Amino acid sequence: MPVYANWKNAALLKSGWFVGSTPSTGTKDVFRFSVYKSANLKYDSHMRKFLIAAFVLGLGLLTAIPAYAWFRAHAQVYVRPHRISAAVQNNQHHPMRCRGRVFGRLRSGHVIWSNIGGTVYPGRHMYAYVYTNDPYNSFVSGWANVQCRTY
Repeated sequence: MPVYANWKNAALLKSGWFVGSTPSTGTKDVFRFSVYKSANLKYDSHMRKFLIAAFVLGLGLLTAIPAYAWFRAHAQVYVRPHRISAAVQNNQHHPMRCRGRVFGRLRSGHVIWSNIGGTVYPGRHMYAYVYTNDPYNSFVSGWANVQCRTY
């Protein structure tokens, strides 16, 4: 049976006595009330904290993994008869750590290479060279494989 009372005052008191009336009898009665906390409030607050932490962690992992993954960098390769040079440029706003190799094919068919590695700061270049000192066995082609990641 519903009880009609001044709930505005009851909410302010939090617990205590109030006067209300029942719709069937219309008589005024004195009721004892108290506001009980739900047993699930503690569970709800822990669950809410867990969901927020899981969301933040998931969002952090989704944005962090691609940022620090190794990617293939475009290296500009210049072929000259006795030298192959490769340049890697950093167009990003963060420093990059790069590693790779620069290859050169000689006229005789042999392939020689040089390792490249280091940090490239924003707006800077990193260079690697492959040399030959045989005047009759010069380079005919060259290429580079370079992987970089930001940090």
